[in-house]
Amino acid sequence: MQVTFVSPAIVDLNATAATAAFTWTATKAGVINVNAIFGILEEAVAAGGFSSTAGDFTVKVGSTAIAAWSTGVSATARAIGYQANATPDTTNAPKGYYKFAAGDTITIVNAAQGAGGTVTGTVRVYLPVEFDAD
Repeated sequence: MQVTFVSPAIVDLNATAATAAFTWTATKAGVINVNAIFGILEEAVAAGGFSSTAGDFTVKVGSTAIAAWSTGVSATARAIGYQANATPDTTNAPKGYYKFAAGDTITIVNAAQGAGGTVTGTVRVYLPVEFDAD
């Protein structure tokens, strides 16, 4: 069965580093389609913001990073509704998917606290998951 989880909380790109916006413990084994993870901005990113530290989010299974997205330093302006496609971690998810086991914890966190200039932006993240058949 394939579903898309929508993070019930948003990632605040200005939150303290390692703040979890979403934590889920898998009840069944399955696969996350890493190539299709994306977020939608619910608060705009200002042009030139994050001038010293980028705002970002990382998707992890346990402690393993499988995908990330970043505003970049001196960010490009992004409007509310902008779709922020995550970049797969090619070391940990080289084939564009990541298998997880029942009991694994999936989290969405910001890896660093964005800083410098105008620091705004929040992202709701979408995780496409396919569960193993019973």
